Amino acid sequence: MMLASLSFARVGETIEECNARYGEGIKDPKSSLVYYERSEYLVVATFAGNEAICVTYVRKDQKELDNVEIATFLKANNPKTDIFKWVKSNEQTWICTGAGIQAARNKEVLIVYNREKYDPLKKSNGAKNLQGF
Repeated sequence: MMLASLSFARVGETIEECNARYGEGIKDPKSSLVYYERSEYLVVATFAGNEAICVTYVRKDQKELDNVEIATFLKANNPKTDIFKWVKSNEQTWICTGAGIQAARNKEVLIVYNREKYDPLKKSNGAKNLQGF
């Protein structure tokens, strides 16, 4: 697996920058999602305006992401590696100190997002919709 030479969509990038990495993505007309394919990965970017505020990585074969893959995606999403560092919160979450970026994973998926701009419950009014469960 040759991850070091690959580029991946990054939180904070524009649609044009993401398209330059992968070619034209497939835009979901009913949402702010754009779908990309790169090597053996599917990449889903959530945009607010022209800025990627959340990027999700998954293997096409749906196998578990390994530590090298996770480290590569985290590094790609650190806007200033000389200043900010990823700190592991627990076995499944990381925070990029000072950058306002967080990451979470399960076995097959890594999601990296801007904590200030991406709040899935707030965006979908999910907290209200979950009342009574």
